Amino acid sequence: LCSGWVRGGSVWACAVCASKVQERRRLELTKAMNWAYAQGLQPVMVTFTNPHQFGDHLPTLLGKQAFAFDKLRGGAPWVRFKKKYGFSGLIRALELTHGQHGWHPHTHEMWFVSGDVDAEKMKIEILARWERVCARAGLLDLDNEKQLAAFREFAVDVKGHCSSSDYLAKMDEARHWGADRELAKASTKEGRAKGLH
Repeated sequence: LCSGWVRGGSVWACAVCASKVQERRRLELTKAMNWAYAQGLQPVMVTFTNPHQFGDHLPTLLGKQAFAFDKLRGGAPWVRFKKKYGFSGLIRALELTHGQHGWHPHTHEMWFVSGDVDAEKMKIEILARWERVCARAGLLDLDNEKQLAAFREFAVDVKGHCSSSDYLAKMDEARHWGADRELAKASTKEGRAKGLH
């Protein structure tokens, strides 16, 4: 634990360190977004999730999700995607919540793409790719119509032209919550209903 002069630096194990590390990361994200705009790039917030249910084993979910991300960002299709959208890189943050449907691992990513990219059009392609790789990873049953419909509605969210002052719809309207905070300060968010963050 962090007491006196000793600082552990763990964002996962220590609330004192987490707050400091997350604030530093938030400032770094703001700087990265400002840099991107200065280079003529567009910061795009991309959020990925996948089906999960109560009783799922967290390490198994994370392993399947890692496999899906490897396939999403691998091979010639990914090379063509990057070229098409002027993809220059990303910053990724894993977020874990637990609620009535069990563990819910999801990621928030800041993608840096060409300034003229239409984020809504890019979302269509991202969703199609994410659907294929989640099915390959065993995270999605393509024969389950209800699951597939929910996946297509919720599994990918894309917000273009992000800034550190953006309001993200899932947060309480009274709070100022931008893309920088969504990626860097996950543990300071309030869970919905009876969920734990």
